[in-house]
Amino acid sequence: SDFATGESGGDLVSLHAYLNSLSQGQAATELGERLGLTNHRPRNGRSAKTPASVDKTTWTPITPVPTEAPPPPQTHYRHGQHSTLWTYRNAQGTVLCHVARFDSKDSKQIVPLTWCRNAVTRQTAWRWQSLPEPRPLYSLDRLAANPAATVIVCEGEKAADACSRLFSECVTTTSLNGSQSPHKTDWSPLRGRTVWIWPDHDEP
Repeated sequence: SDFATGESGGDLVSLHAYLNSLSQGQAATELGERLGLTNHRPRNGRSAKTPASVDKTTWTPITPVPTEAPPPPQTHYRHGQHSTLWTYRNAQGTVLCHVARFDSKDSKQIVPLTWCRNAVTRQTAWRWQSLPEPRPLYSLDRLAANPAATVIVCEGEKAADACSRLFSECVTTTSLNGSQSPHKTDWSPLRGRTVWIWPDHDEP
């Protein structure tokens, strides 16, 4: 049961489907293969009871996103259509990942979106998961293009965008997942620069 949203399921299959954006049938098949419960012989010749060396549900982010990748999805399997989509780029301006915001009546959800490859099937697809650590800063392309500008670190992409409109002579940035994960972020692009840290106007 997800007590934050009120959603719940009845068994391990429904939990696996919920966590990995799968149908009930896909989740049952994957769990059967992982637990050695299938009664057919895999195409690669391994015994059905021999566990795969790599988890079939493992998706590895690909960065930068290749130009031939399709546009990112606009809807999330649980949160619906996003209200905003922010794009993270490297210093050369190439897309690394996206971050989507979903607004509901009582709350907001911020979910990263990355282009990934399945570790076993080699299939590629957009997945609702984050980049590995250390994660990139927002607006790396603007940081590279303005090496002498003062940098303002905000809490989240929305605040960084608003701040950039107020202080156009500065470069505004944030860590992926805002103030929740500064320890998982690569801050080296800010080395030697003048940096202001600007928290949200709320309770500490």
